[in-house]
Amino acid sequence: MSRTEPDRWPEYLNFFDTLPQYTGLSERTLRNLAKEPGFPIVRVGRRVLVPRAAFDTWMLARSAPRPEPASLLTLIRDSRPARRDKA
Repeated sequence: MSRTEPDRWPEYLNFFDTLPQYTGLSERTLRNLAKEPGFPIVRVGRRVLVPRAAFDTWMLARSAPRPEPASLLTLIRDSRPARRDKA
């Protein structure tokens, strides 16, 4: 199953089986993420399920936008000491 085809994935992902395949993350990484507040998890008897839509929303909400890299000229300008005007 391709992650880019959302209709092929079940609405609820099995935490230990389907979720690692869906995310490409290891079970250990997912266990650490599951400890974070707001992680969407549903327990049904002995089964541990994650609603796919809620997981996607949770992951998007916790991913911060990356700053744009500074240009080389900006880095050079900011690293120079301030010039004193001659009076």
